Amino acid sequence: MNKPFRVCLLPVLLSLRTRARRAKSNAKKRSAANEGIEVIRPMLYVRDIRSRWEIRAKAKQYVYSCPHTRWHKFLKEMKGIIGKKIGMTSIFSPDGKQTACTIIEAGPCVVTQVKTQDTDGYTSLQLAFGDKKEKHSNAAEKNHFAKSSTSPKQFVKEFRNFSIEKNLGESITVDIFAEGDKVEVVGTSKGKGFQGVVKRHGFHGVGEQSHGQHDRQRAPGSLGNSSDASRVMKGVRMAGRMGGDRVKVKSLKVVKIFPEKNYILVSGSVPGHIGSIVYIQK
Repeated sequence: MNKPFRVCLLPVLLSLRTRARRAKSNAKKRSAANEGIEVIRPMLYVRDIRSRWEIRAKAKQYVYSCPHTRWHKFLKEMKGIIGKKIGMTSIFSPDGKQTACTIIEAGPCVVTQVKTQDTDGYTSLQLAFGDKKEKHSNAAEKNHFAKSSTSPKQFVKEFRNFSIEKNLGESITVDIFAEGDKVEVVGTSKGKGFQGVVKRHGFHGVGEQSHGQHDRQRAPGSLGNSSDASRVMKGVRMAGRMGGDRVKVKSLKVVKIFPEKNYILVSGSVPGHIGSIVYIQK
């Protein structure tokens, strides 16, 4: 006797439900467009973070707002410049207070590309810094920099939502900052190579040499369970490569500016070795 033929209708029902939701969403967008409200996709898709859409009829657009504090920088205006770390020095105030400062040669940077909402979907300025020999540049780079009437540059960085309007080929100097401003400096920290747990994670070792220990002062110790897990868990602090990471230092105060030398002095230390490239933004 033949067995009865059974069909699982769950995938079909799920597909129909998805289509119904998609049609309902498209109908809402069409009705919003008829009312004069322009629908704009969000700039960022954040997973596992609850977000909400807010309709502003005056601005005629959907505004993407996220409760997370890290994404607000993509929505507000900013300004920045590319620089090179020169070294460190000290500044003394009139009352005798000493402040450790980092000297940065910031700019002049050339605007090599201007991106707008109409052509690229967002607004930004592409800045270039540091001269580069023409023989070390390929044809694409030569043509790109020729549009801004400048020689090939070594470092290129894009700053979103630039607060100052600039045209292609114009220069940006340290004059965009003022003494007393709070800025953020982004750089690449010094590479330390392969380091042990004492230097990399601050382990204190096993203490004194006693009870027959032999060369165990800087050892990492146990890595986990024995036969139960039979493996090393993820996230266990061990020896490995240290340094060479992208580091951002916030709330650095602009102590002094030398426009004739393109120098800017910021309080505190800045990641990276002498001569490394840093990005200053506000």
